[in-house]
Amino acid sequence: MSLKLSFANEIHRVSKLPANYNALIQVINKIFGTKLPTSWFIKYLDSEGDKIMMTSEEDFQSILSELKTTSQSIKLFIEEREN
Repeated sequence: MSLKLSFANEIHRVSKLPANYNALIQVINKIFGTKLPTSWFIKYLDSEGDKIMMTSEEDFQSILSELKTTSQSIKLFIEEREN
């Protein structure tokens, strides 16, 4: 089980899952660095194929529990926040 992080046509696999939401933000900043826009957010595909915004520890824990029930990886989309 792993996460895939996608931003601007770049995809990175994260094999060691971050412990929490803040750790995930740190991993994203480390991987994409200065390529990230000033303001951004994370989305993921739910089981119905809808893109859902992740904004909290609760959202992150929900994804972790989904990862534990499936052998597939989960793809997170980093998108620029429009003003």
